[in-house]
Amino acid sequence: MLQLPVPNNPATNVPLAAGYLKAYAHAQGLLERVRVDILPRALADHAGDAMLVEAIVARCPKVLGISLYTWNSERSLLVAERARARLPGLLVVVGGPEVQRDNDWLLRHPAVDIAVIGEGEQTFSELLHYLAERGIPHDLRELDAIAGLALRDASGELHFTAERVALNDLAVVPSPYLLGLLEPSPMLMVEISRWCPYACAFCLYGRNMGPRLGNRYFPLERVLAEIQWGRERGATQVHFIEANLNLVPLFRPLMAALADLNADGALALYAELRGEHLTDEAVSMLRSAGLQVAEVGLQTANPLALQVAHRRT
Repeated sequence: MLQLPVPNNPATNVPLAAGYLKAYAHAQGLLERVRVDILPRALADHAGDAMLVEAIVARCPKVLGISLYTWNSERSLLVAERARARLPGLLVVVGGPEVQRDNDWLLRHPAVDIAVIGEGEQTFSELLHYLAERGIPHDLRELDAIAGLALRDASGELHFTAERVALNDLAVVPSPYLLGLLEPSPMLMVEISRWCPYACAFCLYGRNMGPRLGNRYFPLERVLAEIQWGRERGATQVHFIEANLNLVPLFRPLMAALADLNADGALALYAELRGEHLTDEAVSMLRSAGLQVAEVGLQTANPLALQVAHRRT
């Protein structure tokens, strides 16, 4: 599994998505049958392309999984092409927010064999199960029964399998931190939910994780355990992966708990907030918890643009 960093900012490159995939595969008992390695950050964050290719080839994987974001897609696919040139038969599977049905450039890229669209835990585990049972198929259309995939058949034609229905209960995905699947680092990425009360036309949350999927939150106890895990291992920053931290039901108990856990201010908290819903009480709670950086999105103040974007505020 490979996740390349933002150029010139490797400190933020926590491969949380790969950790989730491995943790869910662990919960399904698949790690007893297949080996899933996440490329160490010393390589992913600092190695050049040639060294990355050598590291992949040295491990001789049958499958290379890659997390794609705006900042790393082109470089990641270049590395994948070069690795496959050295490892004939290597199956390249990509996922991440860049992988969408309308991203034709990516889906038809010659380095991509299989693309996972949407939430990946179930899809990845079903794919691992198939490969463990039957190996890599000659015709990828044999994977049609697995939802959430885009793949090309033997003739190169692009096909989509059924849309993947997201998990109803996020608690079934174990914490990759608490399982020891991710390396400790100064920055801790902590996901609060996979849900948003808005459905803005320009936003991926509205496309993949809209209100139709319900309110999906990780348990408060797990969130706090992850933060404590990071603190005990030298983390100095906590970045909450949550577009509307001050709107989630966990906000008040989370802030109250952090006021105690982070009473010494050892952790600098980063959060994305809805500015129009900030109250004096919420600001006070954020200050007590140790908030250092707040991001508030003001995409436009134009009423027509707001209407077209389906943004109510």
